[in-house]
Amino acid sequence: MKLSDALHIERTSVVSIVGAGGKTTALFLLAGEITPPVFITTTTHLSTGQAKRFKHWIVVPEDASADFFSPFLHLRSPVLFTGERVQDDRVKGLSEKAMQTLLGVSAGNKIPVIIEADGSRQLPIKAPASHEPAIPSQSTIVIVMAGMSALGKSIESGQIHRPDEFARVAGGSVGEVIDEQKIINWAVHPGGGLKNIPAAAERVLLLNQCDSDEELKSAGWIAKNLLSGYSTVIAASLQAEERPIKARFEKIAAVILAAGAASRYGEVKQLLPVYGMPLVRLSASTALLAGCESVVAVVGYQKDSVAAALNGLPVEIVQNPDWSSGQGSSVAAGMRAVMKRSCGAVIFMLADQPLDNPLVIRSLIEAHQTGKGKIILPDFDGRRGNPTLFDREYFLELSNLSGEVGGRQVMKGRPIHRVPWLDPVVLRDIDEPIDYSEVEERK
Repeated sequence: MKLSDALHIERTSVVSIVGAGGKTTALFLLAGEITPPVFITTTTHLSTGQAKRFKHWIVVPEDASADFFSPFLHLRSPVLFTGERVQDDRVKGLSEKAMQTLLGVSAGNKIPVIIEADGSRQLPIKAPASHEPAIPSQSTIVIVMAGMSALGKSIESGQIHRPDEFARVAGGSVGEVIDEQKIINWAVHPGGGLKNIPAAAERVLLLNQCDSDEELKSAGWIAKNLLSGYSTVIAASLQAEERPIKARFEKIAAVILAAGAASRYGEVKQLLPVYGMPLVRLSASTALLAGCESVVAVVGYQKDSVAAALNGLPVEIVQNPDWSSGQGSSVAAGMRAVMKRSCGAVIFMLADQPLDNPLVIRSLIEAHQTGKGKIILPDFDGRRGNPTLFDREYFLELSNLSGEVGGRQVMKGRPIHRVPWLDPVVLRDIDEPIDYSEVEERK
């Protein structure tokens, strides 16, 4: 998985990078991954050594007009824009006027911008000064960085940047050892990791220096406790030549398609009792046990009865008045509800599938976390099963579906990652009474 994929970079993205523990490495990695043209700039100081690493390094006048940037709109390698040199080894960031002009030009031409918006002293973690970070309001993504090598270090000078301020926002004292909880406290503090982030920007925590299994495990624990404050947590070892991105943790939604009339079966399948509960409730319970943060049930035929079967569960009920037109309209209705949240993927479940094993869903989530694919489903003996996970890259397309065909329209022609599964439950659904009898016997 590339860093640009983990961040869901688009041509209109404005990415600001703050914090410590590898900002410049992240900037160069990201700049090399995005298809040019791509603009790089800074609101802080850069070393001339860093600037000279770019083939195109342009010093921008403080009062530069939009015409100044015209020659650089079609270059096939990244372009770095900075202010003038202030010392032999340092250059300034852009002036406020030049920055606003650059961002206007990039928006009009759909050119991604990457901004180093914070300074540090090559230490793994920092607390910002009163004037930091300088994040442009147009930022669509803000990457807050910390190095996992900070774990076990003392809160003191030479170990971290601004130890007194870090201790305040992390809930500790100078001299104490940094643990996972202190990193969490720092990351969610309005004077720490969240400082000056524009309200509309997507928040991403990038935990770099996950160079061992133990550090990766700690990053996973931090991520589990931080997704309420960040849309994405990335565990990385950015200096690694192979697999610099170790894992991406995001909120995952589940949509249960429970709107059909089950005309072939003869009664509402969603309400058939399996393992002591209605099928639709079994689906919702399984999704919640698997760790899906948002669960949506799309109802239509006998909507009140199906919705009542979910009473007491943290499930959003979405009514699809067009349920009779086919599954596509139910997929779209569920997807539109998910898009109101900040989720990285959605798992579509069938309400007539007697899936009671949350490990099936966990396996799809873990495959997505490690970048195995953007459309993921279980496979039993060479046959596609359900449920199916879709990366957010396909959210808009799913939300516009209609007619009888559901997610298969989106899957057509796209690469699909199959997770091998040894239990045929991933193939099973209940279409006719004999199918239900077999489920009952299997219990």
